[in-house]
Order: sequence, then structure tokens, then C-alpha cells
Amino acid sequence: MKEKAVKISRATVYRTLELLVKTGMVRRVHLGEDHYHYEHVSGNSHHDHLVCTTCGSVIEFHDAWLEERQREICKKKHFTPTFHNLQILGVCDSCKRKGEQPDAPDRVKMIQVAAMQLRK
Repeated sequence: MKEKAVKISRATVYRTLELLVKTGMVRRVHLGEDHYHYEHVSGNSHHDHLVCTTCGSVIEFHDAWLEERQREICKKKHFTPTFHNLQILGVCDSCKRKGEQPDAPDRVKMIQVAAMQLRK
């Protein structure tokens, strides 16, 4: 909208995002930050995320074996899944090459605090 010099309120953007989530065209994803990310949903576009706790980068991936294993676990536990969101927290290759260290304990605490704030 900025590129086309169209003025639009932030409230309109968020209302539109909520509408897109409700229609199933967009998925809301919480990646451990104090805000959500929104992803376009098309067909069987399910994927999971690797989240770098150092720089915040997100790597999307899909693994058919992992998906099948999750289905087997649900079946074994007599559990009917409706949705899942797998996130693996760690350090990306770029940060690792720079010698940066993860700040995992603080990151985990930050995620817990953010989750509590979302519940309020």
C-alpha cells in the first residue's frame, strides 16, 4: 500500500488479516515473539519452522517422514489431531559461523512471558 501511496489505517489491516484467517486463506503463526506472523495458505501448504534464537530468522521446512510419525503417535495415543505447529528453536548456520551463542534461557522465558500476555 505504501508503494502505491494508498493510505490505510492499521486497524483496517488487522481487521482484514482476521477476516483472512477466519476464511482459511491465511494462517496466524506465533514464532515466540511479541507478535504474530501471517502466512498464505494454499492447498496442502503445511510446513514447520526452525527459529534462530540469536537473529530471529525463520527457516520453513516440510518432512513427510516427520508428518507420518506424528500421525502414528496420535493414532497410538487415540488422539485426533486437528492442527499442529512444530517449531524448533536453535542457532542458524549464519549465526553459528559468526560465533554467536544462543540466548536460549532468556528466549524461553521471553516466550513464556509473551504467551501469558496473549492469554490476558
